[in-house]
Amino acid sequence: MPLDDEYADRVSFECQECRLEHSLRHLRKRGGECSKCGSLMWSMVTEYNERKEAHGILPLLAHAVLGIELISRNARTTRVETPRVSADEALAIARAGILQYQRLAFRYMEFRRQVDGEQDRETMREHGGRNCAVCDMFYMPAPEKAWTQESCCSKACRAKLPGQDHIVFQSAPTTLPTAEKPAPAVVVTCRCSFRFDVLPMYIGAYRPCPRCGEKTIVPEGPLAR
Repeated sequence: MPLDDEYADRVSFECQECRLEHSLRHLRKRGGECSKCGSLMWSMVTEYNERKEAHGILPLLAHAVLGIELISRNARTTRVETPRVSADEALAIARAGILQYQRLAFRYMEFRRQVDGEQDRETMREHGGRNCAVCDMFYMPAPEKAWTQESCCSKACRAKLPGQDHIVFQSAPTTLPTAEKPAPAVVVTCRCSFRFDVLPMYIGAYRPCPRCGEKTIVPEGPLAR
């Protein structure tokens, strides 16, 4: 089912340490402990099928008895990974009823996305992040973009301020004193093979891939030049 239906088609857990995948049954059997490395920290993986469900008696029986949805083959699946799930939280989802755990997993995923998003914004605020005075979009000021220093996320928003209709913005000099140059970004490689840069302050945290949306832990290096 699509995300809008608030129901996960498939739920599994990957060990945060060794990345071994566990089914809900396996997780219950192990009491929330990884069978390979003994870790008690998990990443919850929820999948959502963006397509029409199959109709007929067989699909209805499959859903009623097994709790699964039979769908057409021409489909696109959205995969969402929720990191840093404790063993107790994972077990609470795994032990829910056969027709309940999919909705419980979705609600937990949504809750964590909201909480993690707020935490990310607070971290960015500590490093100068702010909300645009015009559109209220959260952004990070950049030394080479003069309008960001005036509480605006873009030239278009800056032009909307009273008396700014004819202002022409000029970027600040690209050459900065050594002490003011931003730190080099950390290169992150996603499972989908896409490489992207993040700020060094996120080392050890999880950041979403711009291409597929999956969160990947930020390593200590290498740094982009």
